[in-house]
Amino acid sequence: MTRADVLRWFEELESSKPKEFLSSFSLNEAAAAWRTTAASALSAAFPPHHRVLLDWDRATEPKWPKSVLNPHQATDWERARWNAICGVFASAHAQLRKGRIEGFIDSVRAEAEGEVLDQAAALLDGGFLAAAAVLAGGALEVHLRRLCDRNNLSLPSGHGSIEKYNAAIAQARNGGVVIYEKPEQSSVTSWGQLRNEAAHDPSRFMSARTKADVRPMIEGVRFFIGKTR
Repeated sequence: MTRADVLRWFEELESSKPKEFLSSFSLNEAAAAWRTTAASALSAAFPPHHRVLLDWDRATEPKWPKSVLNPHQATDWERARWNAICGVFASAHAQLRKGRIEGFIDSVRAEAEGEVLDQAAALLDGGFLAAAAVLAGGALEVHLRRLCDRNNLSLPSGHGSIEKYNAAIAQARNGGVVIYEKPEQSSVTSWGQLRNEAAHDPSRFMSARTKADVRPMIEGVRFFIGKTR
């Protein structure tokens, strides 16, 4: 799901949100359905333990506090609860619109990609050349998909691949949107071909290739991700 998809989802939720506090909010079917869908959107947009999710959990706490002793107090409590829910959602929506969550998510993703490349290097050191190439290619593919999503590039139908993402980025560059230059495009193509060789016929790959073929791929992908993230 791209950032644009998430923003559209939040816009739809904002437009369908009940406009006023509803008495017996906890029992109102429409409000409960909206709250559940909003929770799904927040979970999709924000990483675990983000402050937005913690505040949402507190705002949607279903149990009444012990201080609520009569119906009048219960109504006041539910009104305050609804205002808190709306406030958390509005804050989350604003952060997404301004792109403030993107940097944090990118840093987490870059760390995960780095760990995958570390695993690929360890496999290579152990003599598992095909597995190392496939793993490094996987990190590259995920990163390319992220670059396409971040720049709202249209992609061909069907499953994505390193070369499809690379081609979409090349087309964008021809149109004036430079994500990376043509020399990097050629490197991505060669890394994708190496990954495909390893994935389609690992036995042949193991006999035809050496560590000297795969190690530059791993380090090249690592440098490329760091340069273009």
